[in-house]
Amino acid sequence: RMSIKSLAVLDGALNIVWKKEINKVDKFLYRYINSDKSVFLMGKKNPKQKEIDHIELYDFEKGYISGFDLKDSKYNLVLDETRFVNDKIILYTLLHTKDKKIVNDAILGYAKIEVDKKTGKELNRSYMVWDDLKPNLEFKDEFGTIEKYGNLYHQDFVNLENGNSILILEGYKKASTS
Repeated sequence: RMSIKSLAVLDGALNIVWKKEINKVDKFLYRYINSDKSVFLMGKKNPKQKEIDHIELYDFEKGYISGFDLKDSKYNLVLDETRFVNDKIILYTLLHTKDKKIVNDAILGYAKIEVDKKTGKELNRSYMVWDDLKPNLEFKDEFGTIEKYGNLYHQDFVNLENGNSILILEGYKKASTS
């Protein structure tokens, strides 16, 4: 909520470990995203926008580490899932057409963004668009529609020890409305 004026971490005795003032000048909506035992992520967005476009990384003991924009020059990114793997944070996002309204069925593919857990710096960004699955699957459009079948939507991202990911997909048909 925009009325929130600070973030704080408390210890077991409910004493303040650290506190950060927020929303002093600009008003943003904050949302808890995920955490492990040492750090947590907060999403931040302008109330006029639909999706989170900035992520802040905090250490439970030391406070604010870094903030980074969830933006891309080619796509609109929608944060879908986060994972903590050793010293990395892995963000999985949905890819949508740049500068157009985000529509749930209009997914162009997915991105995997790796961030250093200690600094908040982006280490790597990779993309998977539907054309990457050719020639194994043929699509009739850029949104992953398969002729006479429907669309694909992810059910899970599986991290492998070598740093690769497996994308588990499920097919569905759009329901007709009456």
